[in-house]
Amino acid sequence: MLRKKLIVLFFLLGIFLVLRLGCLTSIVDRYDPKPLTIQTLNLFNQKVPSDHEHFSLSGNWLYRLERLSLIAKQLETKQADILFFQEVLKQQENIYNSDVEILRAYSLAGYKVEESPFREHPETGELETLSLVTKRAFSTEADFLNKRKLFQTQYPFLGIHRVDQEQGQPIHLFHVNMDSSQSQDYSSFFQILTDALNQFSECSNRIVVAGFFAGPSDHPAYLNFLEAFKLRDTALGFCENEKDCFTGSHQNSLYYSLHKNSPERRGDRILVSSEAQIPEASRLFLPPSEVRPHLRLSLKKIWPTARFGWQAKVRFPKCKKL
Repeated sequence: MLRKKLIVLFFLLGIFLVLRLGCLTSIVDRYDPKPLTIQTLNLFNQKVPSDHEHFSLSGNWLYRLERLSLIAKQLETKQADILFFQEVLKQQENIYNSDVEILRAYSLAGYKVEESPFREHPETGELETLSLVTKRAFSTEADFLNKRKLFQTQYPFLGIHRVDQEQGQPIHLFHVNMDSSQSQDYSSFFQILTDALNQFSECSNRIVVAGFFAGPSDHPAYLNFLEAFKLRDTALGFCENEKDCFTGSHQNSLYYSLHKNSPERRGDRILVSSEAQIPEASRLFLPPSEVRPHLRLSLKKIWPTARFGWQAKVRFPKCKKL
């Protein structure tokens, strides 16, 4: 009797192991071997109204270099695979005053950079860009590049890129900066983004849309956009305490001084396919540092950025053709 029970038990265990192995094999076949770490971060262009208490920050590269060194320390510990930077500056008459080159010297050596012009600041001789920084090669296909150039010339608030994960497994990256000074309303913005995804998405389940979204996360245009492309916010399931996920937070005294009359919010987001696996996601908190005397600023602390960033680990599904 006991022998029969043992035979049945081993038989059932064997079936379980076969099914389990098949399930694991299926996951390996359907997904990339390992997740990628993705970050989005606004570097703060230091442009504030002339009547603001911190107007002296505009064009102040000593202060900017101090902030960039703090940012670089945080980036070095994270070693992200893909970084979306907004409000990136370079001085047009001084090649050494360049956010990208400064960060490259500190912590981004070996990374590849693509910059999309966003706007000029003639009063300080600076060019502002959207910058995508990756560990992987960018697409060099002529058709893709020509189509992208035409699109980005018309819509500078949207950067379009494609990186090669491996043969036949590209990742499409859409870099957004819905700056509050833009005349574009929220519905129009998502119509433009919809047109972009329809034109450039070869693998519909290997999409990242990241950067700054000015409007609320429950706006109908935003929700319709997510539904249309089967996208999900990487914050979903990771913000039990909503306050811990605010990227625009009064906890940051620089943000508070600039937006004291505005509510706290999480405008910095990373959106990916609803099929993607997201083992981790959190606010990219960059702590402040004491102000050194040589900077001669009326600040008690230096915050690396005016807003916190957002980061997520994402394991992409294998390419699904449109």
